[in-house]
Amino acid sequence: MDQTVRVLHLAQESKFLDAIVRNAEEAFPGANRFRVRPSGRLLSKRVAYALRGEGGYFSSRDQRSEDFAWCDVILVHWLGQAVTRDLQTLPPEKALVWCCWGGDHYGIAPGSTPLLLTETSRLQRRKHPLKTLYSRHKTPSWFIRTAPRIDRFCSLMQVPPFTEIAPILADRRLPEFPYYSESGTFRQGPNQMKGSDVLLGNSATLENNHLDALTLLSGLVGSSQRIILPLNYGDRKVADAVSERARSLFGDRAVVLRKWMQLTEYNATISGCGTTVMNHVRAQAMGNVAHALYKGSKVFVRRASPLYRHFLDLGATVFAFDETVEKDAFDAPLDPITVASNRDAIQSAYSAAAVTGRIRMIVEDAVRAAANRMAADH
Repeated sequence: MDQTVRVLHLAQESKFLDAIVRNAEEAFPGANRFRVRPSGRLLSKRVAYALRGEGGYFSSRDQRSEDFAWCDVILVHWLGQAVTRDLQTLPPEKALVWCCWGGDHYGIAPGSTPLLLTETSRLQRRKHPLKTLYSRHKTPSWFIRTAPRIDRFCSLMQVPPFTEIAPILADRRLPEFPYYSESGTFRQGPNQMKGSDVLLGNSATLENNHLDALTLLSGLVGSSQRIILPLNYGDRKVADAVSERARSLFGDRAVVLRKWMQLTEYNATISGCGTTVMNHVRAQAMGNVAHALYKGSKVFVRRASPLYRHFLDLGATVFAFDETVEKDAFDAPLDPITVASNRDAIQSAYSAAAVTGRIRMIVEDAVRAAANRMAADH
């Protein structure tokens, strides 16, 4: 495209905010605006720059109207009912892109596969039930109304259930908006994740299926191996239950992270994790898995998880984690060729050139789609 495209980003306040700003500016320097819906917790030093709204994405209706008039395309990072209210006033000629994060997709179309394994399901049903997300089985009406207006859908992965969400979006699907980059994300911290420690999970949510994983790990890890459990993000009740089980099985070898950590400190803490286990059935911890592969950790994920096929499709080597895993296979270290191949796969997908090129392709394709839509309507 000859002239610069102006891009308005609507985002939830989250850990991805820095990457949205950084990567978007690399692709379209000086041609981005960022509006952020507050979460109640400041997670990013970029919030002030991103012009955080007061309870919503915009500080006023006038600001919303001015932003909509200014932009050529809107990228919605996380699609929820709140943002669709603002989109009702979006002029028809403006291109609209849904950049899926995963959680928003499961909130709309959770699929038929149960997300909780046996022991975690029992935890949910105990005396003080813990609410699990994505239990809805009916597509919400607000999404049905909004879907026809979406010009492009950036699927988190090109595998089910993300390829099955809505027939109307089937021919509008594009690759994921890159929320990670090699230089900005995976290259940070120690050069390797190498050692006998095992990293388990990425947050204190039921969907991590920690309890089921801990039971399996009790028969797989050696008597001197530590289990590192990041539980400093998510549900406090989940963190309490997982901490109790981990310490009952592994004692002091269960290293439970409950306090919020800076990224540099977190990367140093997990640098001894030569093995990484993500026991999610749903798509979660995509960045954690990519980081572990880049750093040389041996990664285990559920075969039922979309992550398993996604990373195999990228050319990385990941292993299935379930009741059939044997101790010898779990303990076997990665050979240097596989370590190098995994890093190459992540580097290829998230290099600066790949990230910038993908964002430009998403935005420019959406603008063309909107122009074609308007021409067809007339």
